[in-house]
Amino acid sequence: MFFSRKNQVFIHISSSKMFLVLGQENNKKLTIQKLAQFDLAGEELKTFVKEEKLRKKEIKVVLGGEELFSRIILIPEVPKKEIKQILAWELRKYLSIGWEEEEIVFDYYPLGPMEFSLEKLQGYLVVGGRKKYIQSFVDYFTNLGLTIKMVNVEAMVLKYLYGEFKGLKKSHDCCFYLTESRAVLTFFQNEELIYTINFKFNGSLETLKLKFYQSLEDLQKYFREVCIDQLILLGTNKDGFFKELANALNIKTIYMDIKDIYGHLGIMNLDNNYLMSMALAYKEVNKK
Repeated sequence: MFFSRKNQVFIHISSSKMFLVLGQENNKKLTIQKLAQFDLAGEELKTFVKEEKLRKKEIKVVLGGEELFSRIILIPEVPKKEIKQILAWELRKYLSIGWEEEEIVFDYYPLGPMEFSLEKLQGYLVVGGRKKYIQSFVDYFTNLGLTIKMVNVEAMVLKYLYGEFKGLKKSHDCCFYLTESRAVLTFFQNEELIYTINFKFNGSLETLKLKFYQSLEDLQKYFREVCIDQLILLGTNKDGFFKELANALNIKTIYMDIKDIYGHLGIMNLDNNYLMSMALAYKEVNKK
C-alpha cells in the first residue's frame, strides 16, 4: 500500500518566542527534519516559510501564557448536551476582574463524582483562554500564508508526555515544566490529570514552593486524599536549579531531560526549549 509523504509543522508559542519542529510523515511515522526558533516580533519566520515552501501548509500549535486559565468546577449531574453551557455560566464566577466581558473558549475534562457535599456533584477540570488571544495567533499565521489546524495547550501536551513515560511508577505525581520566564504545574492522580496551573516564573525558588503548596491546598477542597509521591521535572534546568527545588520540597524527584525522551532520534541541536513542540508532534502522529 502506498502512503504519501507530507510535511508537518508543529509550533510551541511560549512568551515572546516560538519553537518550531518541521517533520515529514510517512506511513504514520514521523521523521524530524528541522528545528528552528523565532522571536514573535521578528521577520525570521516569514523568511523560513518562504525558504521551506510552507505557504498554505496547515500547522498545529501548542499555546502557553498567562492568558490561559484552568479551574475545577463542580456542578450537579446533568445531561451530557447541557454540560458545556452550564460550565460556561459557572466559569464566569471564577474568572478575575477584567475577564467578565471577554469572550472565552474552553474545553473540559471530567473528574468524576465529588463527595464533599450533601448534594451529589460532578467535578470538571476546565482549561481555556481569551478568544482574542487565540485569534491573534490565527491572524498572525494567516498573514504568513499558514493555517492553524489545531490549537492545544501546554497542560494537555504534558498529560500526553506523562502517559508516555514507561517504567515509571505512577500514583500521585506533579510535573513541573519550567522555562526561563514561566512555569506550568500539572497534578496527576492515578494517571489522570486533575489540575494545572500556569504562572510567571523569574527563577525564584520561593515562588515555586508557594504555588505548589497553594495548589495542594486548593485540591484538598475537592479530593479526599491529596499527596504527592513524586515530582517530575521538565524544561530548563538552569545552574542546577532542579536539584535545589527537589531539596526544598523534599519529595522523590525525577528529572527528564529532552535527550532522555527524544535523544534516540539523533536530532542535532536538540534542547529543552523544543520539548513541547516535539511532544505535540508525536502526540498528533500517534493518535492517528
